[in-house]
Amino acid sequence: MIDLEGGGGSRLTFDPADDGFPVWSPDGRYIAYRSSRNGKFQLMRKLSNGAGQEDVLYKSSTPTFADDWTPDGRALIVSRLDPKTNSDLWLLPLDGPRTLAPLVRTPADDPRARLSPDGRLLGYISSESGRMEAYVQPFPSLDGKWQLSQSGGGNSPPQWRRDGKELYYASRGSLWVAPVVSQDPFSLGPTQRLFTEPPTQRGSFPAASADGQRFLYPVDLVQLAAPKYNVIVNWASDVRQR
Repeated sequence: MIDLEGGGGSRLTFDPADDGFPVWSPDGRYIAYRSSRNGKFQLMRKLSNGAGQEDVLYKSSTPTFADDWTPDGRALIVSRLDPKTNSDLWLLPLDGPRTLAPLVRTPADDPRARLSPDGRLLGYISSESGRMEAYVQPFPSLDGKWQLSQSGGGNSPPQWRRDGKELYYASRGSLWVAPVVSQDPFSLGPTQRLFTEPPTQRGSFPAASADGQRFLYPVDLVQLAAPKYNVIVNWASDVRQR
C-alpha cells in the first residue's frame, strides 16, 4: 500500500506465495486478490488497512482472477481458466454459499471483464469471432449483446468513466471513447479515437481517472524498447519505375 501524499508504504500480504492482481471493493474497505498456495489458485479478501486475517473466498485447480466487484460489494466478477473452454467469466457471490455461476462461458477465450459503475452493463473481451473483440451485455440478465471493437479489441475489457457517461475500449491498436446515450436499450454516441495504446502484457488492466482525462498503463518496457523494422516488398520494381 503506497500513500501518494505522504510517500510512505506498508506491506499488505505476508505469505511467501505469489499474491497479485488486486481489486478494490466499491467502498474501499477490502482488497480481493489472487494467490497461489499449496498447488491451488485462491481468491483472497483482506481489509485494505491491513487489520485482521485474510479470508479465502474461492479455491481452484486452474488460474482464477477477480476482475471486478459488483457495486453493492456482494459479489465478484471472476475469470477462470478451464482446460476445455479456455478462460470463462463467472459470478462469485460473497453472501452465503460461494459457488460460481456462469456469465460468459463459450469454447472461445473470454478472459477479462468490467462492470459499469451502476452495475447494469458487463463489458468484456472474447475471441468468439476468431480474434479478440470487445463486447457489452446487460447485467445480470445478459439479455442482449453489442460488439464495440472492430479488427481486434486488445487485451483489456471496456471500462467506464466514474459517472458512467463515457465508455472506453480498445480497437485496432488504439483506445476509443464514446458517450453513453442510453443504458436500456444500450446506445452510444459518436466514437472518437484517443491515442495509440502502449504495449502491455496480457492480463493487465489500464485504469481511467475519475474524470476520464488520464489513463494509467502497466507498460511492457521490454516490448516498448524492442527495435522496429520496416520491410519494403518489391522495392526493385519501384526503383525502375522512378
